[in-house]
Amino acid sequence: MKSNPNPPFCNILAVTALCTTVLATTALANPPVPRLAWETPGFSSPESVAYDARRGVLYVSNMNQGNEGGGFISRLAPDGKLLEQRWVEGLLEPRGLDIQADILYIGDREALVEINLPEGTKRAQHPVSEPGFLNDVTVAADGSVYLSDMMRDVIYRLRGGQLIPWLETPGLESPNGLLAETGRLLIGAWGVRTGGGFETTIPGHLKSVDYSGQGLGSLGDGSAQGNLDGIEPAQGGGYYVTDWMVGSLLYIDAQGQATELLDLEQGSADLEYIPELDLLLIPMMKNGTVRAYDASP
Repeated sequence: MKSNPNPPFCNILAVTALCTTVLATTALANPPVPRLAWETPGFSSPESVAYDARRGVLYVSNMNQGNEGGGFISRLAPDGKLLEQRWVEGLLEPRGLDIQADILYIGDREALVEINLPEGTKRAQHPVSEPGFLNDVTVAADGSVYLSDMMRDVIYRLRGGQLIPWLETPGLESPNGLLAETGRLLIGAWGVRTGGGFETTIPGHLKSVDYSGQGLGSLGDGSAQGNLDGIEPAQGGGYYVTDWMVGSLLYIDAQGQATELLDLEQGSADLEYIPELDLLLIPMMKNGTVRAYDASP
């Protein structure tokens, strides 16, 4: 579980000049531009990467588009070596990934799937009735698992073995990426779509909601930031976020201000960040590769 501290706050009785200096310093504290460390080919529509710290292994979801029912999970070493291309098979179109202890959670096309990590076997499957586009997965500190449905403006929650709609509202604006934080769920909205497809009239931005399902709102002023996909907490505060449609890596600070760090190709999907290695992993869905970037100063 990754958490992020609350943004700095200046007491109204503080000296104005000092308060202004603190806020200005925070606004300028963007992380450095990441540098390419390695790129590994051999994937088929890779959508998400998750790091298994217990085993020192990366898992990559392969949607394998165009091959009905041919989705699979790959194993990859942190140095870029492909360990096993088809480690888990028999999935429909796996997308978002997250890990809790010995369980890998997968947002598959029609269900939330649990994989037992030590054996690489299916542990459980929680089907969704009339799914639209099931996407990202995140696990909260209490063990609840959240799953986004981008096309139906729904977020599901798995608790006590039951997967049910937890939040359903057009205000989600096509929820894609999810990140469970202390006290709130962060949502990377794709944006206001034109119809049944992926085109948007207004690109999305980061949103948040508390775990009672109340207080859905924007991080910042709600200005368009992009067709957002993955969200990861950055060192020192703020977030690394991918824009799938444009193809870029953004840094979005705690006040919702977005800065482009990397200009990539279309298809930059659900990323992973490993703080202890200062390594960013970005699956490039349309290229069939996973790229690693050194994010150290």
